[in-house]
Parts: sequence; C-alpha cells; structure tokens
Amino acid sequence: MKKFFNTLWRDTVLFVHGIFFGLRSADATIRTQVNGEEEEINHKLEVPGNVYDDMLQQKETQRVRETRDAAYRVYREADKYEVHVTGMKEDGENFDDEESVLTAVAVKKAPIEKPRTPVYETRNYKTVLVQNAKEYENDIVTKQREAETGEVIDEVSTLIFDLKYKDMIIPRFHVERYIQKLVLKENKRGKTRVDLYFSQYARQFVKRDSLFIAELSKVFSGTHKSDILDVESITFITDKAFGIEDLHRITLTKLKFVNIVVFDGSFVIEFECVKDDVDVVAKYKTKELDEKYATMAPKHDAIDINAWQRKIEKETKKEENNFETTTFKL
Repeated sequence: MKKFFNTLWRDTVLFVHGIFFGLRSADATIRTQVNGEEEEINHKLEVPGNVYDDMLQQKETQRVRETRDAAYRVYREADKYEVHVTGMKEDGENFDDEESVLTAVAVKKAPIEKPRTPVYETRNYKTVLVQNAKEYENDIVTKQREAETGEVIDEVSTLIFDLKYKDMIIPRFHVERYIQKLVLKENKRGKTRVDLYFSQYARQFVKRDSLFIAELSKVFSGTHKSDILDVESITFITDKAFGIEDLHRITLTKLKFVNIVVFDGSFVIEFECVKDDVDVVAKYKTKELDEKYATMAPKHDAIDINAWQRKIEKETKKEENNFETTTFKL
C-alpha cells in the first residue's frame, strides 16, 4: 500500500510540474532594468511556420510527408554503406597543410550471404530471416522515476517481440523476455516454420530464470506439456535483421508446435506458422521526393569534406538568423 501511494504522489508531482513548466515556456516574464527602474517584459517566442510546426499541429502537409519519407529512407539506407576518408594521417589527424583535401567516399557493403550467428538447420527448409532480440528504452518519465527512487523499474524497456497466447490472459512466464533470436525458414512448397531461441543458462540471482529454464527442460525431456507452447501469434518489426529490410511488420499466426532441440547452448522451439509481411513505410513514399533525389544526386561518389562543411555552416547560420523572432512589450 505504501508503494502505491508513493507512486501516486510521484505521478501527481510530475503532472503539476509539467503544467507550470509548459505555461512558463509559453509566455515567460523577464525582469530587467529600463531607465534605471525595474520593469517587467513579456518575452514571447514567435516561430515561423515550418515542417516541425506542421507536425506539432498534426497537419498532413506535403513537407511533412516528404520529411517522414526522407527519415525512413535514411534509416534503411544508412547501414548499407561504409565511409572511407582519404587525406588524413595514419593516426587519424588532419594534415597541417591547409591545401590538403579530405575526401569521403561512400562504398556500398557487400550483401551478407549467411547469418552472422549459427542457426539450427531443418531438412528441406532454407533460412530466410534472422531477427535478434532488442530492447527499446521507454519515455523520460520512467527515467525520472528511477532517478528519484534510486530503483530500476521493470518497465524500463519495450521488447521487439509481441507474443499472444491461446485462452490465457496473464501468462505464467513472459516468454518474449527470454527470446534471444527468431529465425524464419521456408521450403519449396511455401510452408513456413519459426524457431525461437532461449538460453540454457539462467542469470545469476534471478530465480524466475531458473524456473523458466526448468520448464523448458521438462518440455525437452518429453515428460511435461507446458502452456508456454500455446502461442497464438507473434508480431515484430524488423530491425537490423538478416534477409530483409528494416521496418517490415511480420505477423506469424496459426502456430503449431513441431519440436524442441538443444543447439549451440540454446533451447530451440520450432513451430509451423503462417507469415504475413507488411512494409510499414510503403504508404509514406512520395514521388516528389524521388524526383528531388534524382535531381540532387551527386555526379561522383567522392565528396570534399571541407567544402561540404563550409556549405553546411553557411546554411545553418542563415537558418538561425531567420528561425525565430523575439518581441518585447514594455
């Protein structure tokens, strides 16, 4: 009960502070000396209309669509290239000579032909996708609570895999927290299987890990039928996965347990399934951005870094001069 009231009190304090902080940011009052006397000046920030202003007002404008499309394209393409810089000393420092030119060349990486980590092979099936487990940090409020209490909150991260179970509202184990990686395999007949990898070893001082591994060991020995196998669906969005681009929503349904084996220090649970693949960013692609990229495409892969840096600084300075205006009312 004490923990509940402490949590309620922290939430209330954060809410109240957030309200007054927002009001102060919207219309701040500055005290300054005017003609030898202290006067109050209302300081208001007027930001001209731009793409971020449209986003805050939830306007679906052309520049918002292009900005979103560009962000998704960069996210996908960034990992496909390596940058090699010439014109530096061996220790990575620039030459003292001002005439030296730093040249960056973007080189496309060779396609990866096989997964970086070993996977369990099934006869007549080919590995088409390997997605490692990932965690994403939640909002800043959780971090604030941790800083105030000094405790690590369990809900500090969101897992990439979302599992749903048959006829089970609250599962005994959160299986998605123990998945190390997910492997999709297909055969020539179009059938799909999914392998879920779980470590055979528990973390130190975590009793629930030992209970979960003991449950898997019983299933492996064939002496126990566990409800952790009653998975109804698995959903995730690809991120740095083998065999597919980023930002694809993969949904696996109609899962049927096939086998459980031990491979490379992991329990591997194999299911038959039906796969649904949706490109999340396909609907955000714009023809206008395609035309702009075709016009702005460089003629050479090599770029003069010094010239590029001077151009960026010049444009940034110009934007700063035109970005915001300040009005003072005496």
